[in-house]
Amino acid sequence: PGSGEILKALRYLNDGSPILLVLSNHFGDCYNSGIACDVAGREGIPVTRMIICDDVSSAPVELEEERRGLTGTILILKMIGAAAEEGADLEEVRRIGEKAKKGTGTFAMSLSGCYNPLVDRETIILGEDEVELGVGMHGEGGNRRVRVRTAREYAEIIMDALTGSKEL
Repeated sequence: PGSGEILKALRYLNDGSPILLVLSNHFGDCYNSGIACDVAGREGIPVTRMIICDDVSSAPVELEEERRGLTGTILILKMIGAAAEEGADLEEVRRIGEKAKKGTGTFAMSLSGCYNPLVDRETIILGEDEVELGVGMHGEGGNRRVRVRTAREYAEIIMDALTGSKEL
């Protein structure tokens, strides 16, 4: 969503209690939420952002905060949502979210091409015997293309990336 929509949501939620805004690390999401949070702060709305960077294929471990957000965001949202529903205060919800963030890693791959209807073109074009490793959730190309392998070989590549034992 744009910054205007995010700001509308923050205003709607504002009852004087602190708000935790959780988002995936994507340029547009970070940019728009940053603008909305700045304006909200000037209006006295207490809001803090938590940016999820779980895609282990998009940056090495020493640049962890530069990693893209992927589907790990959903798991973290479920955990912090459950804590909030049980009555945890914002600091406890945030602590749980930060702990979950540190323990969450994702890795995506594509077995077929990807078509983006917004730009009316394929963003990933694969041959019949190719697989794209490290793709983004919006069809962004990955960082390595390999020939079709066995499930065991893919599992090894993914586990090496998730555990940080090998760079992709």
